[in-house]
Amino acid sequence: MSEVQPDFSSERELSPEEIEALVVFLRQIPLFAELRTTDLEALVTIARSEFFAAGGELYHQSEGDNTLYIIQSGEVGLTHIDPQGAPNEVGARQAGAWLGESSLLLGEPHDVTVRALNDVAAITFSRTEFKELCDQTPGMFARLTPKEENSRKINAPHYGWQGEDEAVVIFVRQHKWALVRSMFVPFGILVGALIVTGLLSQIIPTLTGIMLIVAMLIPLLFAFYVLIDWSDDYYVVTNKRLVHVDELPIIRKRREEAPLSSITEIQFARHSILAHVLDFGDLRVETFGGGVAMRDIPHPNSVKEAIQREIERVKARARASERAAIRDELRQRIFARTVPAAEEESVESTAPPGEQPGPSIFQIIGGVLGYFWPRMREVQGDSIIWRKHWIVLLQTAKLPALGIIITIIAFYIWWNRSSLLNWFPDNLWWVWIVIGLGFFGWYLWLFEDWRNDQYIITSSRIIDIERRPFLMSETRREAALSKIQTTDLDIPSPSAQLFRYGNVSIRVPGAVIEFKFVKDPAGVQAEITKRIAEFNRRVALNDARGRHTELSDWFAAYNQIQHQPQRPEIKRPPVTPEEQADNGSP
Repeated sequence: MSEVQPDFSSERELSPEEIEALVVFLRQIPLFAELRTTDLEALVTIARSEFFAAGGELYHQSEGDNTLYIIQSGEVGLTHIDPQGAPNEVGARQAGAWLGESSLLLGEPHDVTVRALNDVAAITFSRTEFKELCDQTPGMFARLTPKEENSRKINAPHYGWQGEDEAVVIFVRQHKWALVRSMFVPFGILVGALIVTGLLSQIIPTLTGIMLIVAMLIPLLFAFYVLIDWSDDYYVVTNKRLVHVDELPIIRKRREEAPLSSITEIQFARHSILAHVLDFGDLRVETFGGGVAMRDIPHPNSVKEAIQREIERVKARARASERAAIRDELRQRIFARTVPAAEEESVESTAPPGEQPGPSIFQIIGGVLGYFWPRMREVQGDSIIWRKHWIVLLQTAKLPALGIIITIIAFYIWWNRSSLLNWFPDNLWWVWIVIGLGFFGWYLWLFEDWRNDQYIITSSRIIDIERRPFLMSETRREAALSKIQTTDLDIPSPSAQLFRYGNVSIRVPGAVIEFKFVKDPAGVQAEITKRIAEFNRRVALNDARGRHTELSDWFAAYNQIQHQPQRPEIKRPPVTPEEQADNGSP
């Protein structure tokens, strides 16, 4: 290692010797070992130098600072807090070690707490600047050599529903034996079709060629369907959730999810000798009130262990975060000096209230258009409102809409004195208006019924509202976000695929709330998952804050008692026999 220690925290430009020394140092790090010299020189431009005194923390477990740390000098100790809250020393790292690789490359929170055992100098790289540099330098990211676990996550498939800090841990399809087993049906059809073709060829020999083509084409198309169906049925485990996707292009799409924090048990089963020999089986991932069935997956024990490992990481990070919050609260309450807060000046408006202007003609027109052409997705404050897709209105209101169109056409024909309606008397012109208003009233009823059905998600609840037109009746179903166990997505038909609508089922204890025929159901499911994560984070933070405050109050009271001066004990002279007699004592 070079003895030159450049100071990146200063505003000055690095000298050529310092740049060369840092390039040599970075090349010794396995993550950067395969980078070109130009890549390393570009890395130097975003490097930062940080100093940590003995006892200081570089970062703590569960913190997501998206930073890579490379130790230049000194030694650090690593501590891991397990899901039960017990701290475990997991080793030490010295100069040349790098920490936080998954945080830099994948945006994951740290899994250990790193503390300086003595004075430590470190080089740090921020994920934001690193990503920008990789985007500007073609091929640089591909030349990195990350650890095997991180490499698998980087090279895993990426899906549109993944979050920014969400990485795929496992991608698995059903075992190939499940595909072979499903092929028995088209194979049986093929054998049967060939037998029938052989018999018919004896009767109609001229059609033998055509019958043979048909006999082979139908089973082959069926086999192709089975192959595509097997290929598009898969399971994904990320560092946040378990997802099952069952999709058939153009035909259907289903997706069910279970957050890792809601998983209570994983059951394992094999049902045949062949399953033991080929190492495949079933997993049943149970949540508080539902579950996800993983059928005929290869290496089920390894998949089970990987899921349990991710669940343990989620729980361990939560406990580490709670311990860090307790520590910070105690430090603030006991050791920190209270600084009086600055008084805020409130400025009241003294302007005289003026008359509110009435709505303009454009606002009136916009209100009318907004009523008859409502959005299928509206954002109102922290709430999002979805309505059923327009295709549902067209399907339910097709008869009155057709009646309106026929009435208009018939009136036009009658108005022009066509021979088709010359028998209709002129003095009954008002009948056309009555018929038209009747069909329009029917359509307006169905339209209002469609418009009033709403699916709402707020910062804390999901709401399903079904209203009958003109305030006749209303049914409302609600559930707290904390009660949601799993969410399922279903795009049931080719027309649903074409017009991008489907159903999202939300399982809560004892019930299922359905968002039916909503536009972009994948986006709806992703929004629900996002809101659940935000809600759980807020609830955990508030609960932890309450516990921390109570605990710190105990410590503060204890600290006060320890430092409070003792009251002197007052000694009284002994009571004489005469005083006892005066007091009536024997």
